[in-house]
Amino acid sequence: MLTGAIRGAAGIAGGALAVGLVAAFFALGKLALVAVARRGATTMLLPAALGIYAAKVATLGVVLVALRDATAIDLPSFAWSIMAATLCWVGAEVWAATRLRVPFYDPATFDPSRVAPLDPSRAARPGGPVRGNPSSAVARPPRKPGEQL
Repeated sequence: MLTGAIRGAAGIAGGALAVGLVAAFFALGKLALVAVARRGATTMLLPAALGIYAAKVATLGVVLVALRDATAIDLPSFAWSIMAATLCWVGAEVWAATRLRVPFYDPATFDPSRVAPLDPSRAARPGGPVRGNPSSAVARPPRKPGEQL
């Protein structure tokens, strides 16, 4: 580790603790969100994500307060390692998200053929535009004599 080469054993300890903390935070957060999603409570995903984030911030605050007087770890190495590990984790998440092609919506509930067009007269259907179908016609007020379309 770079922190060990620069700061010695205390740097290695700080870097290892930081990387372990970041990995635990992100992995446990992801597992918790997956657990909420598997229960079918999709409306609870945002509140769960915000609650998990708040718990991470609070836990990190407790850890930082507990480590402020520690001599066994090098605090600058700890801080820089947290930032580097977070950037690596987020970069890996972005890389995976751009390559896995997982839809960010539920394909079963979003079916474009079931969505009613705003103007049915302009709807593109395999048979052409909708004509003469009174159930899909837009209700318009009667035209006045001489009024243009």
